[in-house]
Amino acid sequence: MAGVTLTTGFTPVGFTVNTNTDYLVKVSNYSIHIFQHWQDQPSNTNQVRPINISQNTTIVAVLYLDCCFIPEIVPQRFLEFEITS
Repeated sequence: MAGVTLTTGFTPVGFTVNTNTDYLVKVSNYSIHIFQHWQDQPSNTNQVRPINISQNTTIVAVLYLDCCFIPEIVPQRFLEFEITS
């Protein structure tokens, strides 16, 4: 079922996925909050990233305010994450 959206949610959100299975995680921009990179992969500026989970894992998106280019980890409840098989 490659390319099928399995679930979506707004932060903070938790997903249950099968271990040792490949997935894609996508984060969406919201208003003036623009995706910059993944916290654990500072050079990865792609809003979609592959994951393969083998244990409980936290994935954090770092955004900036479009008006100011101030990096921020957004704890608010408006980031949308999508899990795709």
